Amino acid sequence: LTIDPGTEIIFDGDYTLTVNGLLDAAGTVNDSIYFHYKNGVKQGKIVLNVASPYSSKAAYWKVENLKTGIDLENSLKLSHVKALNCAIGFTVQNGGNLSNFSAVACDQGLTASSKGTVSEGLIQGSTNEGIDIGGGPNYTFSNVEVTKSGTYGVSTPVSGGGKLTFSGCNIHNNGISGTYAGFNAVASYGNSGTLILTVSSSSITNSTGQGIKVQGIKLYNHVYYSYLYVSCDINHTAIENNKSNGINISSYVSMVKVNNNSILDNNGYAVNTLSSTDYDFTNNWWGTADGKAISKKFNTPSVSYVPFLDGPDGNSTFGTFLQGSLLGNQHLTADKVYTIIGNTTIGLDNTLTIDPGTEIIFDGDYTLT
Repeated sequence: LTIDPGTEIIFDGDYTLTVNGLLDAAGTVNDSIYFHYKNGVKQGKIVLNVASPYSSKAAYWKVENLKTGIDLENSLKLSHVKALNCAIGFTVQNGGNLSNFSAVACDQGLTASSKGTVSEGLIQGSTNEGIDIGGGPNYTFSNVEVTKSGTYGVSTPVSGGGKLTFSGCNIHNNGISGTYAGFNAVASYGNSGTLILTVSSSSITNSTGQGIKVQGIKLYNHVYYSYLYVSCDINHTAIENNKSNGINISSYVSMVKVNNNSILDNNGYAVNTLSSTDYDFTNNWWGTADGKAISKKFNTPSVSYVPFLDGPDGNSTFGTFLQGSLLGNQHLTADKVYTIIGNTTIGLDNTLTIDPGTEIIFDGDYTLT
């Protein structure tokens, strides 16, 4: 199928345009290719399942008032495309590669359920979720802004294990129709496994609910129980100014590493979890370098948050505070007064050295092991 720059294509009903062969449809900056339904009703769908994705071209498109703007599949690269007022702006699956895009005022900005790559985009003003990811996914999102969604900025009701990576993404001011997390990393049903989530060099801010919620699920197949776990690594990310907890860790979460982030000015706790697992929250900036003040930002029986950063993008420091599972050898000197602000453990292969005359104060009913 060859489509010249500047071509207009009107859907006269709820029909599907499917391209299974080769596609040569590259518009230009000043002369894009325009697909739309004949009036404001959202009808029609474009499916790009080309036979030879590396021999096909698709760029500089505008799609408007369609039921599904573009269903992008089979490793095809689609760039410089705009979806406006569609029920679903984009569906990316089976290796689709979407870049330099925008989805504005759609019911859902983007949906995904298998594998693909999404980069350099804007998803704004979705009625429901900005990004909705299901299935057993394997996706990379980079430099994508998600804002002003009615519900979640990003939601992951996955049904199996997989891998999701978000890098350089700005997820902000979402949940405008109620109280919703900016990033809802919650497994919903399906098969046992682990969803591995990595969020780096990003921001999750100004949500009407929690900044990020992480939760797996217990499954029952009428014979035995199994589990769909969630594992998360959050680093170099700002989780700030959310209207509830900054981070909420719920059940069936197998691993949590949250390091080198800025987590502050959230209306609830910085971190809320009822799990007794010793999750790693070390080396973050909490808005203060006062260990006692930091301890009040947690609603949790057991996480490690010492050492912490002494400022935004600051240096790692214990100050004079001891808490959590301390890695490496520790040396306490007599010129300082140390305060134990939580259960503290020195690892089996490490050495705790305490000089004569050192004073150590327990700030509560904590254990030094």
